Amino acid sequence: MSPQVVNDEAMQAVEVSLKDISRIVCFTDITRVIYSKEKVIEIKNEGKDAFVKNLPIESIDPSTGRATLKYDRRPKEVYLLCGSKTYSLILVPKDIPATTIYLRSSSGERENASKYERANDYDNTIFNLIKTVYRQEIPNGYQETDISALAKSFQQADIVHTRDY
Repeated sequence: MSPQVVNDEAMQAVEVSLKDISRIVCFTDITRVIYSKEKVIEIKNEGKDAFVKNLPIESIDPSTGRATLKYDRRPKEVYLLCGSKTYSLILVPKDIPATTIYLRSSSGERENASKYERANDYDNTIFNLIKTVYRQEIPNGYQETDISALAKSFQQADIVHTRDY
């Protein structure tokens, strides 16, 4: 699954893994995470990253006495403070692998991209951009747009334009 990007502070729904740990990445250190403990999730933040786990609830079948784990599929509200911005997210647990969600600030994005591009010589900048995109990360100051369009079709393979940065 490709990373999800949240571009502004308005309440937005994002998909997180039902059973695996999902990651939220901010453009600066996450200073605070606010969520309801009753929603049966756990969020730990470290620097620019927050890790979200949808916790299972153990239930015991009264007829067999056997314990099973059940996961709550209800959406959960989370508020993350990144720098001077507060991001409001509705986490929607889905039966998907772990996912990454990037929080982006629309102000200063071009400036950050320009700084990123000028930080090294041309060859190293291109190499770092390619490496970052290959790892399915979003370079600092860039935005991702999903395209998923057939670019060229051959007998044995298709070339698919998946995304722009």
